Amino acid sequence: MTVKTLPCWVVLLMMIAGAAFGEPEASTTAVEGSMPDDVIARVNGDPIYVEDVERSLAEMHEKQEQVDRGGMDIDALVFRLVNDALLAAEARTLEMDQEPSTQERVDRLRRKLAVRQLERIEIWDHVHPAEELIRKEYDHYFKTVTFRMITSHEEAGAQEFLEELKEGADFEALAKEKSKDPYSARGGLVQNVVLMDVPTDFRDELFGSEPGILVGPVRTRLGWAVLKVDSFADADPESYGKTRAEVLDIVRVREADVLRKRLDQKLRKAHPATIDQEAVDAVGCERLSDGRLWTKVDDESQVVVTVGDKPILAKQYSDALNGRWRGVRNMEAAVAMKPLVLKGLIRKDRLLAEALRRKYDESDEVRRQARALETRLLVRRYLGTVVGAGIEVSEEEKRDYYEQYKDSYEKPPRLHVSQITVETREQAAELAELLRQGTDMAWLARQHSIDRFRDSGGDRGWMVPTPGLDPIQQAIFEGEPGDVLGPFGAPGNFIVMRVVARESQGVYGFEELAATAERAVYDAKFGVALDEVVQSLRSRSEIVINDEALAAMRISGEPEESDDAHGEGGRGH
Repeated sequence: MTVKTLPCWVVLLMMIAGAAFGEPEASTTAVEGSMPDDVIARVNGDPIYVEDVERSLAEMHEKQEQVDRGGMDIDALVFRLVNDALLAAEARTLEMDQEPSTQERVDRLRRKLAVRQLERIEIWDHVHPAEELIRKEYDHYFKTVTFRMITSHEEAGAQEFLEELKEGADFEALAKEKSKDPYSARGGLVQNVVLMDVPTDFRDELFGSEPGILVGPVRTRLGWAVLKVDSFADADPESYGKTRAEVLDIVRVREADVLRKRLDQKLRKAHPATIDQEAVDAVGCERLSDGRLWTKVDDESQVVVTVGDKPILAKQYSDALNGRWRGVRNMEAAVAMKPLVLKGLIRKDRLLAEALRRKYDESDEVRRQARALETRLLVRRYLGTVVGAGIEVSEEEKRDYYEQYKDSYEKPPRLHVSQITVETREQAAELAELLRQGTDMAWLARQHSIDRFRDSGGDRGWMVPTPGLDPIQQAIFEGEPGDVLGPFGAPGNFIVMRVVARESQGVYGFEELAATAERAVYDAKFGVALDEVVQSLRSRSEIVINDEALAAMRISGEPEESDDAHGEGGRGH
């Protein structure tokens, strides 16, 4: 059987580890002081920069809590980057860099980096909030509210809820019976939510109210809601240190928004926008059978806006709207977003036009990063179409692999579990302790649980957990009969589980592992072919390592985080 494409994870494994390439050949020369400080190596005269190594380190370890920046990591990365440069050079001789798909991705990155450079120069370099302001904003954004809400998909339904509540209906009972939001099972109760986590749809109405006062109907992403505040609480001063970075991000983004609006005002004259309102209005909104809202477009090629001489098509506008409408069920809220989305597209094109006018896409910083991306794309392309060409895996080889390693592929166990869900961690911890002391699970579940397994005594039946997916799945996978697991979860939904039974499901059969066996045999053959190619390229290339720069990287430690992180993250503010 011929394997026609090279799996991305195979490339990643072999290229990052560098193990398939053996040790550096004698053609590698270490030098000191003969190259600029920002160049860590030259391959046939072409530079590899320190920033390339830093970027690769970040990509390797972005999901790890701690970054190992020891000599072994850096040496392996430099070795890999040299191999990448050699393979990419071969790809360029085959004109793979001229392929439209590669050029399109590289050009897209150049434009993105050019805009980022413009924003850094015009916006982020001027954002330096004072500590006093950060503390003040913490006191504001981290005050909390406990409230109840009841939701209807239609405004008329929410108005009916409001009238019933005014006439004395019990909020908790009404929410449990009729509300259409995730909090209905708890009688609409939402506890101890910080201001910054309250949806902007009704944040002002909620925090502008007083305990016991009915508010609404207010428009939400799910429809229309009636709210009632139970209580407010000031921000906890003891938590400031732990959340300062988060507040700093909020303050910086807010200050950056002010500067961004000023920049947009300046760019309006240089890059005027002409809006075809009829074409904009023609992009409509319809509700699909599953309740989702989606755009309705008759002509995707219609020009809705022209910024300078660059058109924005109905398809681009439609795609942006569909992305913004994800999770929105309220038709009026979706329609209200249309001008905001259009404004965002115009602003984005103005920034790009200005960045290109200033030739930021041709700066050394952008050029280097674009070259690095092109190299990665060419390496993958070359490995798949040249190195991997002609590698075949027979049925016999797959079966031989399966017979040799089948005992290593045991199926995940099947577990029978029971569950209790409560609103607070404290209550969950108390119930977990009672279970460990022998209290009956079914009785506790019927007395305290708020989830759908309550009436069955918490019994959620048999399940096959996926280890590593999340802490709950991992704990269930490792559980033994009688184990009490938890608490897990978040405010409003804390879970305690008990393992009732555990059953082994044996090993996977050949048909289930055929693809895995094929991939493993292919990888082994690919590794041999790759080693031969790389060793051949190294033997006829001039590779010079800047030993001084390499030594400096080994002892530099993990880069410190700066307040100047140009993030636009935060917590949904």
